[in-house]
Amino acid sequence: METFLTQIEWIPVIISTIIAFVLGWVWYSPVLFVEKWQTGLPMPPKWKAPMWMPMTAQLGATLLLAVIFNLSHQDGHLGHAVLVVFTIMGFVKANGMYSGKTKMSLSIEVLYILAMALVMYAVNLIV
Repeated sequence: METFLTQIEWIPVIISTIIAFVLGWVWYSPVLFVEKWQTGLPMPPKWKAPMWMPMTAQLGATLLLAVIFNLSHQDGHLGHAVLVVFTIMGFVKANGMYSGKTKMSLSIEVLYILAMALVMYAVNLIV
């Protein structure tokens, strides 16, 4: 595990995590898609967690994806990161279909994952 952790270039990981997380705030805000996304959610929501709980989970998952992109970039195996992104997109879509979300809400969620991946790819190229 120590060897794994020493391979991570933390600067691009932290930068891409912050940018992707802030992108999520804009993505799911009135500036972009929050109204269209919310209208496609099954109502009423059954679990009302305090906002810090899903935001912490989102931040953790964003950090892990940034680490995957960083390690894939360093190893020259970007295809692995792409497979991970498509897998996540597939799980999000399937979960949303099971829970009764509309195509619009699902598209907004899946495209956000793709947007995060593009940010992480770009940051690893630049930094």
